[in-house]
Amino acid sequence: EKKVEKVINNANNANNKELNKLLKNLNINNSKNNKNKKNTKNTKNTKNTKKRKKNNVNRTVTRKSNKPDKFESWIREPWFTLIKENVKKVEARLYDSIFAVLIKGDEVEFKTRDKMNKEKIKTHKVIVKDVRKYKNFKELLQEEKFYVILPGVPNMGCALSLFNKIYPRQAEEEKGVVAIEFE
Repeated sequence: EKKVEKVINNANNANNKELNKLLKNLNINNSKNNKNKKNTKNTKNTKNTKKRKKNNVNRTVTRKSNKPDKFESWIREPWFTLIKENVKKVEARLYDSIFAVLIKGDEVEFKTRDKMNKEKIKTHKVIVKDVRKYKNFKELLQEEKFYVILPGVPNMGCALSLFNKIYPRQAEEEKGVVAIEFE
């Protein structure tokens, strides 16, 4: 816990503000947000739905062989810094895109934009140690322990709220989720 606090505190000031804002937002009652999401879903026209399905098709990745391969993925702060500092060794994502084809030995290059200079892109490479699939984020966070997946997040409820804000529940139910452990 001390190392997590140190990494978060040592991340640049913008990153610390972002984490604090994130943690504040997680403590807000989500029932209001969920109602708004339901209303928005009902009012969307069919063109947007077709467009979204088309984007999902474009995100499909296929493996050409069982040999380890190289992939890229974008990630936000403070998670990028926590991975780079070896504090966060497990990443959770929707079982989609590259995360549906990762195997042990693959190299993933995480990228993030520098907060002080948006033109600059920071990168960090990790080697996949293990990939574990789960039905949903709740199951994943219980099995993998929420504090390992999201260091610095105070409790399971906040961790679940964070994933619910990032990923639509329908996508989570349809595709499942995955925990990627790094060396």
